[in-house]
Amino acid sequence: MIEKVYNYTKEATDLFEKIIEREDMRLNHVIIQPDKYFPKHPTDAEVCIIIIKGHLDITLANQEKMTYNSGQVVEVPKGIPSILGNGSQEPVELFVIKR
Repeated sequence: MIEKVYNYTKEATDLFEKIIEREDMRLNHVIIQPDKYFPKHPTDAEVCIIIIKGHLDITLANQEKMTYNSGQVVEVPKGIPSILGNGSQEPVELFVIKR
């Protein structure tokens, strides 16, 4: 078998799941409940966030908070101070690719 297959959790209330962890790339699956935010932190790599369900709030550096929706992909450079969270009334589900 040439390909490698990974599974991710399909139903969870709150989740931070490492799916792939290699030296050159990481893939995480995240579900964030309403009114939950991660503390401000600098991105440790180039980050692509793929929002598959709900609405994700992101504050980058000193910019105003922006809300992104399912079907959008957000790319953030390495080293940018960021706050990610969910200010909506529904969970947000996303994948984070770090390289």
